[in-house]
Amino acid sequence: MDEKIYFKPGELVVVKHSISPKPVMVVKKINKTRKLSEDNSQLLGVLCYWFSDDLCYQEELFSTKDLEKINY
Repeated sequence: MDEKIYFKPGELVVVKHSISPKPVMVVKKINKTRKLSEDNSQLLGVLCYWFSDDLCYQEELFSTKDLEKINY
């Protein structure tokens, strides 16, 4: 069984899949839907940002399954 991993704003992450280039990104926000009940809301994704090689600001919404934390 996979261990659940929770992300918090400010954490550094990368995409798990082998892509090139593989930028180091910062978690900006955890996006959720409206509350389904008093203590239950549905996760939409993790909004991350990074700067490309030409220093352009990039932002994208990722599934938690596609990200892994970077631990320094």
